[in-house]
Amino acid sequence: RIFRSMCALSAVVIAVVSAVLLFYTYGLMRQRMETELKTAAQLAAAGLAAGDAESWFDSRSLPAGDVRLTLVDAYGQVKRDTEADPAAMENHADRSEIAQAMAEGSGRSRRFSATLEKETFYYALRLPDGSILRVSKTAESLLGVFKKTLPFLLFAAVGIFLLSNLTASRLTRRIVRPLSGINLDGELPGEAYDELAPFLRTILHQRRQIEAQLQSLEKSALTMKTIADGMQEGLLLLDAGGLVVTANPAAGAL
Repeated sequence: RIFRSMCALSAVVIAVVSAVLLFYTYGLMRQRMETELKTAAQLAAAGLAAGDAESWFDSRSLPAGDVRLTLVDAYGQVKRDTEADPAAMENHADRSEIAQAMAEGSGRSRRFSATLEKETFYYALRLPDGSILRVSKTAESLLGVFKKTLPFLLFAAVGIFLLSNLTASRLTRRIVRPLSGINLDGELPGEAYDELAPFLRTILHQRRQIEAQLQSLEKSALTMKTIADGMQEGLLLLDAGGLVVTANPAAGAL
């Protein structure tokens, strides 16, 4: 039971640690993504203010890197986009990050794609003329991160579990060894656990009492046998069925 309990505890610890590492890694990735988008939005806003809009919206040589830029007017109508035709895009006024930027100056959101199992992060910044510059980037979702790290997690979990089993086996033997080495024929063992001392003392005391009683019975039996053997009269001991259990020499002579 000790071994199984320790193995179960190891499995629970592995699962908890894996989950914590997964969420921590995803949290760091999300934080880094939001920081990158904010920086890219500020750089792009500075570029637009300097009249360098063409280079920023040229997807072939986008200074902001692998991000998508979308320029929306104060009414939510898309004016420019690095990946799609603005004329074919719907009004963005109802997008959460756009609405938040219109009201507060900046906004952020993220949306999950179940088909791609990826998550798109958005950061919107209100420009001095009232238009909204939105920067977006697609990255792995929590599910995607889990699937990519699953082989490593399984490999680490198996290694940790095997090591835990080995440790649990050795520790279990160390725990049980003092119990297995208890010899009640002698004195109280010095290697036994302190918690077992009262129990062992009771057992040893009872054992000594039983030994003393056996010695007394053996002495009484020897005395009775000596008396019976020296009797001139025959002595038979019968059981309840009338069968002879024992007889003294005189009975045998008769």
